[in-house]
Amino acid sequence: MIKTRIVLLLLFTLFVSLSQSQSITVTSIVAGVTTVNITYEAVCSAPTSSVPKLNLTTEFPCVVVGANTVKCTGLTANTRAEYDFFFFCGQVRVNVTEGKTVITTYPTLDTPFIQVRQVTSKSIKVLWAVSGGNPALNVIDVSINNDLVASSMHASNFIIDTLVGVGSHPIFTTIYSGDGSQLSNSFTFDIYPDLTYDININDLGSNSAIVSLSNVAGNDAQTKVTYYVNDNVIIACIQLPVTGKCNLTNLTPNSLHTLKVYGINGVNLISNTTFLNFTTSPPLDISYISGYQTDNTGFTIEYTSTGGTETPLYSVYVNGTVYCEDDSSEQCNIDLTNESLISQHTILLKASSLPDSKDDRSVTFNTWKAPEILNITGVVNDKGQIVLGWDHAYGNPNEPFSYTVSLTNDTNQAPNDICYQTADKTCTSNSTGTVQYIVVLANNDNFNQIEYRATFNFTLCAVNSTGPLCSGHGVCGNDTLGCTCNPDRKGTLCQTKIETSSGGTTTGTSHAPSSESSSDVPNPSSSFSLIYGPSVSSYSLYYNYCSITFIFAIIFVLL
Repeated sequence: MIKTRIVLLLLFTLFVSLSQSQSITVTSIVAGVTTVNITYEAVCSAPTSSVPKLNLTTEFPCVVVGANTVKCTGLTANTRAEYDFFFFCGQVRVNVTEGKTVITTYPTLDTPFIQVRQVTSKSIKVLWAVSGGNPALNVIDVSINNDLVASSMHASNFIIDTLVGVGSHPIFTTIYSGDGSQLSNSFTFDIYPDLTYDININDLGSNSAIVSLSNVAGNDAQTKVTYYVNDNVIIACIQLPVTGKCNLTNLTPNSLHTLKVYGINGVNLISNTTFLNFTTSPPLDISYISGYQTDNTGFTIEYTSTGGTETPLYSVYVNGTVYCEDDSSEQCNIDLTNESLISQHTILLKASSLPDSKDDRSVTFNTWKAPEILNITGVVNDKGQIVLGWDHAYGNPNEPFSYTVSLTNDTNQAPNDICYQTADKTCTSNSTGTVQYIVVLANNDNFNQIEYRATFNFTLCAVNSTGPLCSGHGVCGNDTLGCTCNPDRKGTLCQTKIETSSGGTTTGTSHAPSSESSSDVPNPSSSFSLIYGPSVSSYSLYYNYCSITFIFAIIFVLL
């Protein structure tokens, strides 16, 4: 009895041990239309084991197709069933741990869709779809002119490179479900020449351009093109004919832009996308405008600009009247009248640069009457120097005045500058002589080389061409037409000293009578004012008087 119990215990232990060392578990099921691939994990302690088997009411044939993977065939399409999946570990049948294996098969292949589109003359695009079969297993083969060009393509669309060339070509396609089920289709496909064209940018400016196409090939009567700038479609340039032009507006000046032209044929749907980069011109900008006046006849406006595409053209408006209209010169001369001479003028400058850039600028400009030198006077001081003085009128009161004075004794000689661009209205010269020719130039703002001349004649006050004026005892002035003598002198040239009854001299100032003469040789000291034209020479009168007196004296001695 005890021995029997011990044997039963050993048999039970052996059964438990065997059951724990053999099992099969399904890890993956991939079903098709009539087939299924099953991947599993099996444990068997026996020295031998069998290929797993699949059974419903009958057993389906299964073959090994990979590591721990079997492919079982002969299933019913489009069904769902619970199958027994098992193997033999030695002599022991081992069923899946889960009990039953659920498998769902797919419907058979049906209703294929195949479309071929030309991409270029050397490539086509295939689009396809099919109902039925396992989408994960369905593939397609494509042949052109009986040459296989694509095999087992799973993607729903793909591009095939081909060198069959332009023309009609037979295409044969086969769709496979992955488990033996398949559908075939054949048709003829035409390959057309490529749609090509060149992009031309015309009339490119600062903010606009005109685009056209040239060298168009591969187009048909229904070919249309659409234009984009910086990936933004141009509304007015959608579906234009290839001969049409696209006007680009509102572009950013002085910037890089990307132009895209998409064209497509209306019949065979051949398309082309071409890109072109272009840069717009800087905007036109009037950078400088100024005016200047040199005389009373008119004034000049100067200006310049930057940017634009073509050479800028200018129109100048002065007080509403246009001058120098559409002129490329960068200055404009404006005439003045007596009425408009001393005035403030409104200047409007308009500039344009083809094809599209414009600018304008408005300023005011004052014109003046040219400065005039008035009342040129002169004084010969006690040092024998000529001291000149003058006044002026007109000119630009907002700008400083300066004066240049030149002097000469001979009009045939070039004058010498004795005062250069002085701000004072006086000038002193060491020059001497009976006649002086004076040139005064007034400089003010842009008024330059405004010349005024004066002649000073000292012959009424001279003993001779080199002697002192008024014998050195008076003031030489044209206003008195001769010398104004010092208080103690008289005579035409102040050559006679006035004696008093007590042997002294008189006081006061006297104008010398023309009949007096003297042999005194005084030091030069005189003053004068400006005269114009010739004057009577006091020196000549005095010389004639002395000559007559000398002749009468000789006659008296001879008698």
